Amino acid sequence: MEVFATLVSVALGGLLVLLGDVIRRNTEWKRNQVQTLVDSAVHLIALHHRAAGNLMEWRSAGKKPDNIDAGKGERLDAIVRFFAMPGSDSLGGHYIALRESHRDLRRSFGDEDRWRVARAEYMRAVRSFELSLQEVRRTGRLPDRKLSDEERRTLEEYRYA
Repeated sequence: MEVFATLVSVALGGLLVLLGDVIRRNTEWKRNQVQTLVDSAVHLIALHHRAAGNLMEWRSAGKKPDNIDAGKGERLDAIVRFFAMPGSDSLGGHYIALRESHRDLRRSFGDEDRWRVARAEYMRAVRSFELSLQEVRRTGRLPDRKLSDEERRTLEEYRYA
């Protein structure tokens, strides 16, 4: 009987170690996914912000926009990397707002009143995206919000346009 109890104890201990390892690996995988999502989103924001920064510099220097599409290939690459990550669709609304406000900034380059409004909206879109990413990082969880069909169609239109 003592041998049987020892075997059961050893088997139970092994199962507990195995279960702990599975939980640890799953937690580590989720943490890596969250970090990769946040990193890819930050890169995407930074690329848009670089392009917006160029516009702002040209405007303050009184210059005409020079090569306004510079970096588009890199932005497209960042978009693909971002949307390939689990959880990115639920942050898609923030990307749409960023993209639209960036377009408005470009369109309003020569109009002082429209420029002020577009610049403020652009900064709001960036900050909103950043706050959402901070929440993802703080909670350590991928966003699980599901998009409606309309949101998904809108996102598909803006993703690569």
